[in-house]
Amino acid sequence: MTVDACGIARVEELRFLIAAGINRYFPVARGIQDSVRVDVSDPAVTIVTCSPLKTLIRARLRLQSLAGTGGRRDSAVGTVKLSAEMSASVSFAVADARSASRASPEPPTAPTAIRDASLCFHDIRVGGVDVTPRSSRLEAATLGAWLTETFAARGCYDVTSLVYVYLQRGGTLRRSP
Repeated sequence: MTVDACGIARVEELRFLIAAGINRYFPVARGIQDSVRVDVSDPAVTIVTCSPLKTLIRARLRLQSLAGTGGRRDSAVGTVKLSAEMSASVSFAVADARSASRASPEPPTAPTAIRDASLCFHDIRVGGVDVTPRSSRLEAATLGAWLTETFAARGCYDVTSLVYVYLQRGGTLRRSP
């Protein structure tokens, strides 16, 4: 079941969690738009906001032309600013999930009912590309689509313990709209 990611912890805790684990998604490299190799590395979480949970990331960007004129390969280095929405999902023991869906639109609140919980990136958008020398060979939408696909393939953050502690302290989960 998808729940409000901002409802499982305070923004500061989510920022710490995301910043601590962001390096497992990087570096990423890929040839795109036929003749350009893109490398994205060295991420830094700059801002985390709620609701919905959004993360702003700044990373190093390197573009390399794979088919230069006369065997020469041009390259450009700079930064990329990314905005990523994140969602949380929690699964519960089957009996608890069934009784919760019949009795109430809200998920169970017993910490022992949690089977697992995850926090995932989706909808990566490129907020800006700053490279030297300037290159018009890379479209922000193409880079955003590629990064969304890449992040989705690398899995999610396991936040089971965080949700367990949140519920143990009396918190309640809210379904995501």
